[in-house]
Amino acid sequence: MTPQRYQTFWTVLLLIVLFAIGLQILLPQFFPFSRLDIPPDMLFMPLLITVLTGLLLTTVFSYQSETIRTIIYLLVIFFTMRYLFWRVFFTLNLNTPLNGFLSLLLLGAELLMLLPNMLANYMMLVSRTNHRDKADALAQHVEAGKFVPSVDVFIATYNEAEDMLERTIIGCQALDYPKKKIYVLDDGRRKNIEALTERLGCYYFTRPDNRHYKAGNLNNAFWQTESDLIVFFDADFVPCRDFLNQTVGFFQDNNVALLQTPQHFYNADPIESNLGLRGALTNEQAVFFGLIQPGRDLVNSVICCGTSFLARRKVLEEIGGIPTQSITEDYVTSLACQALGYRVIYLDKILSAGDAPASMSFFINQRLRWCIGVLQTLFTEYNAFKIKGLSLMQHYYHLLTHINWLMPVIRLVAILMPLTFLIFGCMPLKADISQVVYYFLPIYCLNLVVSNWLHSGKRSPFWTDVYDAVMMIPLAVSWAKTLKSPFGKGFSVTPKPLSTSKIFFQWDIALPLMIIFMLYVVGFIIQYQNWSLRADNSSTLINVFWGVYNCIIMWVAILTCIDIPQDRYYVKHQVEKRGLLTMGERSIPFMVHTLSEKAACISLPGNFEPVADVALTFTLPDGDLLDFPVRSLEKVSSQWKLVFSNLSLSEKRLIIDYLYCQPGQWEDKPFGDSHYTWNFIRSIFRLYPLTNVHS
Repeated sequence: MTPQRYQTFWTVLLLIVLFAIGLQILLPQFFPFSRLDIPPDMLFMPLLITVLTGLLLTTVFSYQSETIRTIIYLLVIFFTMRYLFWRVFFTLNLNTPLNGFLSLLLLGAELLMLLPNMLANYMMLVSRTNHRDKADALAQHVEAGKFVPSVDVFIATYNEAEDMLERTIIGCQALDYPKKKIYVLDDGRRKNIEALTERLGCYYFTRPDNRHYKAGNLNNAFWQTESDLIVFFDADFVPCRDFLNQTVGFFQDNNVALLQTPQHFYNADPIESNLGLRGALTNEQAVFFGLIQPGRDLVNSVICCGTSFLARRKVLEEIGGIPTQSITEDYVTSLACQALGYRVIYLDKILSAGDAPASMSFFINQRLRWCIGVLQTLFTEYNAFKIKGLSLMQHYYHLLTHINWLMPVIRLVAILMPLTFLIFGCMPLKADISQVVYYFLPIYCLNLVVSNWLHSGKRSPFWTDVYDAVMMIPLAVSWAKTLKSPFGKGFSVTPKPLSTSKIFFQWDIALPLMIIFMLYVVGFIIQYQNWSLRADNSSTLINVFWGVYNCIIMWVAILTCIDIPQDRYYVKHQVEKRGLLTMGERSIPFMVHTLSEKAACISLPGNFEPVADVALTFTLPDGDLLDFPVRSLEKVSSQWKLVFSNLSLSEKRLIIDYLYCQPGQWEDKPFGDSHYTWNFIRSIFRLYPLTNVHS
């Protein structure tokens, strides 16, 4: 039997089994009008079926099969609707005004989290676009000279470090495309940056004020240039050499207004860094760029994300330049293009890499700016509910953008709700243990089993909860402030590199989490003291288990608020290549482990001894990094740290091209469920920020 027929056979067999199970066991329980007393022999049946079916589907069948993804999606929908039916008709406690309010608040949060995403999840997780092959085909037209429009490269900057900006400019100059001009748009009006552009041979724009923030900065350059296309990069994003060849060809279609590529990061975000999980987690935005954006592309509702995108000049002129009505000018730009009927394409191919926020406060402030900007659109002509020209499906997807920023606020409701019972004796959820096992655990465990599989190994539910917990209170405050005064907060540039030699505890982020954590401790003590006074302790057990899980999530979130010492000006890249160290007349082979523009970490033979006052040079033939001068060489543990002398401009170009600009070098690495779960458990107990402050 061929592999295709083998998979078809198992698919048909699985559908028959699921249909039989549904008829015989699950469907009679889907509408439990008559009673909620569950036969003991049926109590664990739905849980067993969901877990076993989920494990079978995710281990035997390939994620690439749209049929299998559809089956899993329908299974999740079935059990979700079964759970919601139970929640709506049998768990509300309306016996007092306070209980009724809390009960409806909790139900509303759950409905808001589950229902709007059902259709969207089908598009995003089951059926979505993939333009990779088309990009390769169109690139041949560009490389052959059949379609070579002029391109202006805009690099927007305000207060970023000169070294970082130099890296980005050199990366943009390395773009393998003939008709390009590089412009640095400096809203900081810095003489050293103007001198840098003269030294590197690119154009410099500035202006006397910062009106309209980044959008104003971009418009200032836009109306003074005249290329066919414009590519936009933030000051920390370095493109791969083939960025333009892979993207320009899409603009042969005159209906294409804008093309967005993924944001990838060459270093860890602060949650990964502070927990010691560099390289062990995918970046927090991997799900958005790897799954959600391709799903949005299917209905032309892609979101422009501010960097690493191209736009057609004529369309930008048609919408009046970069919109200035919101501090998230990128999101509004994509909305404006779609409202005029133009296509905004998402190419799911990592063609650039940037610098993740350096600390938890920077990370939170960046997310707050995005949230505030999206909310501001509600008070402009780009209101996703009212804007004309969008289809019903486009309206729906842009509505989901607003709901997405509510998720951490919903997490706050879920975090606080058990406390109303543990401390004050309120009962927002009317249920006993058997009902929770029968209706809630099947859908919860099914999500745990299939979530990482559906997300292509990019995210685990545990880590989603941690990220939401970190952001829930700042975002809830921002929601309230923005709805009260939509344009009260101006644009805030996310600071980029940060070098520190001490640990720093982000009290403003962690303190509310610590207070909630301590309230849980108080609640647990109260329930322990009152345990023997109750005839039925089902509600206590439900809220205690719920509270313990919330405490674990908050504990890990609190640990992420301890920023560890780090040097982010020069990013260390894992290389693992062989090279040569020249010392006088000798050439000594070595293995280079990490490499940056400043230094390298290498392994030398065990009998190696440095000789004083002898010139050293570093050679890595694999990257044409030949005879780089070495300033110092010192042993650190079992390896050697090699620091370069001041590199010439040509040497800088070589090493930046090698480290950042190689086609195909950036890819997100998927992980399995066990990997995510183990690292989550490890983060709870090892106190990495306190025990590894010098790592």
